[in-house]
Amino acid sequence: MPEKFTAAALAAAVWALALTAWAHSDGDEAPPPQTLDCEHLPAKALTALPAPFDVWARLDCLPAGQLLAQPRDWIWRYPASFTTPVFVPAWTADPAAVAASARYFTAAEVAVARGEGALALHRRFAQELEVYGAMTAERPAPTAVHTLIARNDLDQELRVHFVYRSPQDVWGIVCTPDCRSEYSFLVSSRGN
Repeated sequence: MPEKFTAAALAAAVWALALTAWAHSDGDEAPPPQTLDCEHLPAKALTALPAPFDVWARLDCLPAGQLLAQPRDWIWRYPASFTTPVFVPAWTADPAAVAASARYFTAAEVAVARGEGALALHRRFAQELEVYGAMTAERPAPTAVHTLIARNDLDQELRVHFVYRSPQDVWGIVCTPDCRSEYSFLVSSRGN
């Protein structure tokens, strides 16, 4: 019940943003937002995530578009909140793109960095993202950084980096294309 309620609240918020953007389009006669039929996705829509992201994330669908969400066995949360749900939508923060039509993922692949590659990404995130730098300063370097490189139906790229130290110490960092502190979240296994 709570998961459905938060999904409904997210959908309502996205629709409010989309309708506001459309209503204030300065005379642009674009049609109102189209919805995504989650039971009959477009032929190009992504229906499964590649490993290992198929364990850490799940594809979800709302009328406003597809999104990545926490799966049953994992917890995603923002560093400053235990209650705000974390979703990674297939749409960008551009209100015009949200208002134009429902977005969905069309492709996804995984890149893995280990050793020096993982350390380089860790250092980059520590410099660029204040919250990540502050909360990981005393922790050991990550053993790997798994990056989901996803594209939506507008061919916009989004990257979700999972900076992995252990099943209880994973950071999710979303870059669309910029990486920002408010796009970072903590990931942990419910089983450990």
